[in-house]
Amino acid sequence: MSNFCPVCKNAIKENDKKCNVCNFTDLHREFISKEDAQEWFDTTVLPYRKQWETKKTDLKDFELEGTVLKKYRGTANKVIIPNNVTGICGSAFFGCENLTSIIIPDSVTSIGGCAFYDCKNLKSVTIPNGVTSIERMTFYRCGNLTTVTIPNSVTTIEDEVFFWCVNLESITIPNSVVSIGKNAFLHCNSIERITIPNSVTSIGEQAFYGCENLKSITISNSVKSIGDQAFSECKKLIEITIPNSVTYIGELAFRWCRSLKSISVDSNNENFCSSDGILYNKNKSVLLVCPAGKEETTVTIPNVVTNIEHNAFTGNNNLTAVMIPDSVRNIGSSAFMECNNLQSVTIPKSVVSIGVCAFLCCRNLKKAYVPKNLSLTDKVFAHCHPNLEIIRY
Repeated sequence: MSNFCPVCKNAIKENDKKCNVCNFTDLHREFISKEDAQEWFDTTVLPYRKQWETKKTDLKDFELEGTVLKKYRGTANKVIIPNNVTGICGSAFFGCENLTSIIIPDSVTSIGGCAFYDCKNLKSVTIPNGVTSIERMTFYRCGNLTTVTIPNSVTTIEDEVFFWCVNLESITIPNSVVSIGKNAFLHCNSIERITIPNSVTSIGEQAFYGCENLKSITISNSVKSIGDQAFSECKKLIEITIPNSVTYIGELAFRWCRSLKSISVDSNNENFCSSDGILYNKNKSVLLVCPAGKEETTVTIPNVVTNIEHNAFTGNNNLTAVMIPDSVRNIGSSAFMECNNLQSVTIPKSVVSIGVCAFLCCRNLKKAYVPKNLSLTDKVFAHCHPNLEIIRY
């Protein structure tokens, strides 16, 4: 009978029930043959030895302060955080390019900002149920991250948490989350569907900016604020419904959404409304957004509109004609920028100002009728058709 543990080679006694170093328990087995012994070694000892050696090595790589993990200094592909850890400091795994998977124990209640920043090969993460906030830039540029499980304990997804996680395919936001921060999912190019649960009250600036494959988003009736450029450059987004709870929609919220055909607004909303898929303020005095993918080639603006918001029609390539009524006084900057098939436009005499680049890069715009007394600011008609004729009347 061996006087050493077969796993760690620690000296053992005849009455020991387990090794006091590696905790292996199958110490005193008897064998009927060499084959029997070899099978036991291959199926029992070797797997346990590998687990123990991995654990032993990993423990040396953890820099702990009490129960808080301050820094991981190893190079392992797979990491199991010790069960007694309660917190992970900011930047703890910063730039661990070898890291492909990590197991975070249920004992962890806090994960600091930038904790997994630039872990380029990390593929999946399950956040334990005690964590209440995913702090700023936690998974910033984890380019191979495909799935994340967020527990119901989380109330806040802070700024830039999943910034540039280009392979993140699916994520479920639990109904405990009340706010989604600035740039939280910026350029998460693989996400196709998102449901904002009925606990969320605010969607931050550029929260879903550049999610190029996002086709569907459901916004719950709890959301009050949609930040600037929140859904800009979501190129496959087809339609969106604004619930009655929304009181604020930031600038350029739907800019360059080239497939967006329609914006709908709940009829009970007190601040916004929609007609023919176009977004207005409640009394229609301000035309806010004409979706870039709207299929109709001609748009007639209602004769109660006084302001066309900047970037209102930007990038609408189906638009060939727009009828601007005498009620309009202001046309915002870049209002019709890159409406490449717009062929002619008449600015009514009621208009007192046209913003910079209002018709910039309208490549097929050949005629523009402009009142004589209306001054044109810089680049209003820049880069339009080379034979553009501006006719003063």
